[in-house]
Amino acid sequence: MGGRRTSGRRVRSLVPRPLSLFLVAVQFLTRLPSPIRTDPDPAKVGESIAWFPVVGLLIGVILVSLDRALNTFLDFPVVNAILVWILVAITGALHLDGLIDTADGLSAASDPGGRLDAMRESTTRGPGAMAACCLILLIYAALSGLAGGARPMALLIAPTIGRAAIVLGYRTFPYPRTEATVSRWLKDSAASWHAGAALVATSAFIIIMTGLPGLALVALATIVALGLGRALQTLTSGVTGDGHGAICEITQLAVLLGAPLVFAR
Repeated sequence: MGGRRTSGRRVRSLVPRPLSLFLVAVQFLTRLPSPIRTDPDPAKVGESIAWFPVVGLLIGVILVSLDRALNTFLDFPVVNAILVWILVAITGALHLDGLIDTADGLSAASDPGGRLDAMRESTTRGPGAMAACCLILLIYAALSGLAGGARPMALLIAPTIGRAAIVLGYRTFPYPRTEATVSRWLKDSAASWHAGAALVATSAFIIIMTGLPGLALVALATIVALGLGRALQTLTSGVTGDGHGAICEITQLAVLLGAPLVFAR
């Protein structure tokens, strides 16, 4: 048993650091299988934040591939329903859970401290359930409005921008809790030049790939993410991990809704 653990550590030690951090980000943000399983500590998860947009791009590639394959033998509405399920399942509902907890917390109390406490409750209440249902219905409606060349572009870009919005949020807004949680490490790491470079690189990639429509979607997503973050900061004295999950989901939805408009021009 000891030899196996040592061997595992040696294998992991041979993985280049950038690849190691990417795999940590994949494990944290998704339920996708990883070629190298690790048990990263909160500090390592925090260091992986610069790779969040790349994980979003990976999710986008999966969505585009599935969309093309499924549309060959399934009706369009069925494909859209499956894609909605994939968007939720591929993350283990991580960000959707953040939206639910945020909605429940904001509706549970009238002061920042009470809202933060309510966000930690494990029971879902009416506002959270309604927020989740509305989001899922809107994603389905958005996918139903995507066709032609706008569809693969939107499926690729939306998850990428959604995860970039998490990086932007952690970089911009204070974290309201004092204990050393994963979100505290993410907040501290978001101030690094790596995280800033990741945001610039993500924006440049999208704009180069799609031109003016990509620029419009990046601008739209930035406005939505910063606006939501500012509102949460006012209501809870900062943005929690749940809040960043909500920002990711709503920003992703905004891109899906805006894509038919900007690509049609």
